[in-house]
Amino acid sequence: MGNFVQVDGTRLIRNGREVKLTGIGLGSWLNLEHYMVDLPGTDSQIHETICDRLGDADAERFQDDFVHSFIGEEDFRFLKSLGINLVRVPLNYRLFVDESGLALRTKGFQYFDELMVLAEKNEI
Repeated sequence: MGNFVQVDGTRLIRNGREVKLTGIGLGSWLNLEHYMVDLPGTDSQIHETICDRLGDADAERFQDDFVHSFIGEEDFRFLKSLGINLVRVPLNYRLFVDESGLALRTKGFQYFDELMVLAEKNEI
């Protein structure tokens, strides 16, 4: 089955060897969780407030800056040095589809692709 992790009873196996998952969650990276950023409201309410205050273009720049400064190459090297081999990423669907839910947005896929590059490069 290649490089995929498989279940064997209560064990996870990859390439014939047992895998122990040691992970971390990237809470509030792609889904603002009010209790983690100490702001009232849901992800959509926080983004709506940011858009109201900054305007759409500056709000988008703010989000890009937030996402790109939240975690990066150095952080992934550090996580790897701690033995982390799993990263949990909470996602908000609004990054991937428009308000109607019918049209895809590319921004969420771009963010997630960037994360996957960092994870793969650091074998996480």
